[in-house]
Amino acid sequence: MRVAILLYPASAPEGLRTLAKGLADGLQANGHQVDTFDLKLEDSVRVGIYDYICIGASGASAFSGKIDPALTRRLDSIGSLSGKRCFAFVRKQM
Repeated sequence: MRVAILLYPASAPEGLRTLAKGLADGLQANGHQVDTFDLKLEDSVRVGIYDYICIGASGASAFSGKIDPALTRRLDSIGSLSGKRCFAFVRKQM
């Protein structure tokens, strides 16, 4: 299965990248092909070829699980996410 991990860090991306690397390593150990993208740095991300989408974001503040509203607009510009299996995780700001 082809898996895309899409990251949208708020300020300090290191923690979110560490979580994504652990997730990617686990998926690859199970035989899946994994690609990781930083949505703030990459403009030409297309997810049509992927079977499973993982979305990781940083929380808006240390006490909130809310995400940046710009992520919603960015996901709209990526392409067709409908019909894809996916999940999302939010890392608290520290």
